[in-house]
Amino acid sequence: MTAESAIARRCAARWRRLRADQGGAAALEFALVSLPFITLFLSILQISLVYWVGQNLEDSLQRGARTLYTGTFQGDTRTQKDASTLLTNLRTKICSRGVAFDCNNLKLDVSVSTSFAGGAVPTALDTRTGTWISGFGTKYTCANPGAIVAVTAALKFPVAFTFLNAGASAFSDGSRLIQSTYVMRVEPYDVSSGSAC
Repeated sequence: MTAESAIARRCAARWRRLRADQGGAAALEFALVSLPFITLFLSILQISLVYWVGQNLEDSLQRGARTLYTGTFQGDTRTQKDASTLLTNLRTKICSRGVAFDCNNLKLDVSVSTSFAGGAVPTALDTRTGTWISGFGTKYTCANPGAIVAVTAALKFPVAFTFLNAGASAFSDGSRLIQSTYVMRVEPYDVSSGSAC
């Protein structure tokens, strides 16, 4: 027997033993199955979080816009005429109770319409550039008694898995746009001590 054939036989024997060994099979199978499972789990978690934040924005906007609906906000800010300050005050009202998002990423737009059918919801995202539409979040039109008002809130919400944004409005950095609009006719409120508008 030659030395080469002895080495070849030993290598073949080791190879057969290695193929027959099942010791690491479970670990390998777990690794192969766990990666897609963990990815699926985190994707479901992210989608759930986006929907939860959207619902939270919806609820917070309704609570905050209610102060416009009743005239409370107009009465409280009677002396203020600066749109930026008024929008900041309204954002503070919206975020006054615990919210599930960063209020610094929230932009508001308040507009008045002559009829429910004639109103238009402003667009917040420029889909070509993936940035905010120029001028969105700067418009505040005072809501007089009986006026039809649309309050639009748009939130830039960061997400971990940007590939899940397929078909959804997204910013160029991968953040998701979550938007809500509340339309109402303002109740008659007391303007005897001077108009809020």
